[in-house]
Amino acid sequence: MAPKRKELSLSEKNAIAALHKAGMKGPDIARQTRHPLPTIYGVLNRFKGRGSLENKERTGRPNLLTPRDTRKLCTTVKSDRKRPLHEITAVFNESREEPVSKRTVQRKLYEEGFKKRVVKNPSEFVLQMSKKGWHGVNWQDTKLEDYWKMLI
Repeated sequence: MAPKRKELSLSEKNAIAALHKAGMKGPDIARQTRHPLPTIYGVLNRFKGRGSLENKERTGRPNLLTPRDTRKLCTTVKSDRKRPLHEITAVFNESREEPVSKRTVQRKLYEEGFKKRVVKNPSEFVLQMSKKGWHGVNWQDTKLEDYWKMLI
């Protein structure tokens, strides 16, 4: 798979168009701007075809949560990390006109880095681990679901 390339900024595209209007040829523009020749020709063809250098609007569904909503959601979670997801969603939806689903909140929190789980009752978990220790646990006989149930 080819490496991802970054888009040219509007000022770079304007510079390419200005150099072309000044009479420079494609290879000369490529040498001066240090961009590949196909990129130069792509920008020039777009300018000739559309008359504009701006990108078209992106296709696809727009994000439901704005950056401000995301910050508010993170603040809500940081106030009480042990709060269940359905409560976080309910508190978050109180301040919004259009409610979002629990799954949307969960997905956004994961994107924001809230991936680790918080122990519900740490004393119970620590007690079991202190008796056996991580190395003393027989993982074939142990049900991992029991440990995960102790975690949120």
